[in-house]
Amino acid sequence: MTEQVGQLLLAVEAATVERIEQELPPEPEQAERRLFEVDGAMLHGTDGAWHEMRHLVIGTPVVSEKQGAPVVQLTEQSYYARVCDAETFTQAALGEMHRRGVGSAHEAGTVGDGATWVQTFADVHRPDAVRVLDVSHAAEHLGVLEEAVRTLGVNLPASWHTTQRHELVDHGPAALLAACTAIEEAVPGLAVMASPAGSSEKTTDPLPSARESGSMDDQPAEPGARNSARREIAYFRKRATQMDYPALRAAGWPIGSGAVESAHIRVMQERMKGSGMRWNLTRANAVLALRCANLSGRWDPCWQTYLTERMRQHAARQAERRTQRLVVRLASLGLTRLRYAPAGGTPSLTDQDAESAAPIASPVRSLPKLLPKYSWRQPFLTRQACT
Repeated sequence: MTEQVGQLLLAVEAATVERIEQELPPEPEQAERRLFEVDGAMLHGTDGAWHEMRHLVIGTPVVSEKQGAPVVQLTEQSYYARVCDAETFTQAALGEMHRRGVGSAHEAGTVGDGATWVQTFADVHRPDAVRVLDVSHAAEHLGVLEEAVRTLGVNLPASWHTTQRHELVDHGPAALLAACTAIEEAVPGLAVMASPAGSSEKTTDPLPSARESGSMDDQPAEPGARNSARREIAYFRKRATQMDYPALRAAGWPIGSGAVESAHIRVMQERMKGSGMRWNLTRANAVLALRCANLSGRWDPCWQTYLTERMRQHAARQAERRTQRLVVRLASLGLTRLRYAPAGGTPSLTDQDAESAAPIASPVRSLPKLLPKYSWRQPFLTRQACT
């Protein structure tokens, strides 16, 4: 039954998306601000492969104080999750985005890991949304850059990663962009693009030890590390506006994607990532539809939708059976008319009449004829009186 109800919800959601694309109805919810976060997690399939489950979380950002510091929390959360490719997910999520009024909100923002499909999702549904690069992912890429630069032989301070991370969170990306430029100057042939405007501001030297003791050691540069460093530098420059964390926090936007990360645990992992679990993708999507409806506070209307659809299907089956019985009866009446026609005027059958008079097999099994010696037709036996 779980799969049956989940499949019905999937069909209803697909029909809703099609109706929205054709009719463009107004959004039912109106909000001043909406924040949406998308991310992916892996699910083990019955085919032995790992498949990406994509997740959408929508809510309202609210600024509160915690230990004297402003904290942005996401309230009124709703969830949408599917195991599918990025293009299919972007289209299928239209129903939830429309229901929560993301398109009509006065302000909208999104927090993500900077993946290409995440940026495409925002371009499709809300191109003007304020975009924030998750600070944890930024720190992770910063660590990859540090490892690649050290492999290339550049002497970095031991606290370089910590210093750059705090500088990024407290003062924005200016110091990090300057450090990327210095790394390109320290590694011959690493620079592939010009520094963006504004990145040449005067800052403290990001590579003091590299300039004092020489920019390179005697170790040969590895092509893998060189490509990794070039890729991470391009990653930071492309997302520089998404890392202006002081301004983003002042505007009331979160700088972390904790909502969607915790949603992976609540929606999927608690139910679908037990020890040894493997999932058929169709059944996995049915379960995800039910869990998203429950955690989003929409279980009652979704269950009512299921009951209404079930009653409609039952009525349709009954109407079909009635139609079949009527056809059988009409065919039987036609044969009787031909059999008992008057002797003086027996009608001649044409080909069309013969086809219409052909017997039609009844889909309903007929009851057996009752024999005259059935027990219930016999008189009741009476016991003789005892003498």
